[in-house]
Amino acid sequence: MIFGTVHAQSVDSLFAAALQRNMRIIAGKVMMDRNAPPELLETAEQSAAQTRFLIRRWHHKGRLSYALTPRFAPTSSSALLSAAGALRREFPDVYLQTHLSENKDEIAWVNSLFPDHAGYLDVYHHYGLTGRKSVFAHCLHLNHDEWRTLEQTRSSIAFCPTSNLFLGSGLFNLQKSWDHHIPLGIGTDVGAGTTFNLLQTLAEGYKVGQLGGIVCRPMKHFITPPSARRGRCPLIACWGISCRARKRTLWCLTRRLHPCRGCGSRRATMSPSVCSR
Repeated sequence: MIFGTVHAQSVDSLFAAALQRNMRIIAGKVMMDRNAPPELLETAEQSAAQTRFLIRRWHHKGRLSYALTPRFAPTSSSALLSAAGALRREFPDVYLQTHLSENKDEIAWVNSLFPDHAGYLDVYHHYGLTGRKSVFAHCLHLNHDEWRTLEQTRSSIAFCPTSNLFLGSGLFNLQKSWDHHIPLGIGTDVGAGTTFNLLQTLAEGYKVGQLGGIVCRPMKHFITPPSARRGRCPLIACWGISCRARKRTLWCLTRRLHPCRGCGSRRATMSPSVCSR
């Protein structure tokens, strides 16, 4: 998943280049109408119109998918979040990506901007932005009700360890995400992350687990078959580290990287020559 900029032309160019190369990407134009430099602001109506155009132009074209992308609650007015919710209802199969509870000052800011809501996540939930295709980055300081809401709505989390460590935002609670059976992916967060390399990002995620008293073991936490944990891989549900179709290549995270031929059994193997069927 890729955050675009607030400019529709940038996302249009991104999708065009990805389509030319037959890339699988999920991306969207940032929606933002307050608390940012004036030259980057738009109205809720402009944002909705441009987003609707981009969805119709690119969603499900080739291997492309669109994600509604309100930057985050502090840069989104009630009108813009309402427009995003309306687009979600108009196009129910699009994705949604945004930020959630990255640091404590941000949470306090959201509470001051939306005093009528129970908390940060409740702002998104109120406007219909949670759900199976919703991905929330960071999620470092969630309360009990927010963990339950993510679980009940089948929303997902993008764990961004390099960004969280570089900014000193906090340590993600891996155990809580597993306890609540929340699909979890890995994110680089280029705005504050230190690398695009997902393997390096994973290594930092391992360190976050260590600091939280959790030892991530490859066979348990990296390549556990989805069926072993209520249909969801504990750490890599959003990456597709499993064999999904015949003749598809996947890279397994074990002691070394091995290409594994897809066998249809949804099981990752330890050797490039080993197939479960």
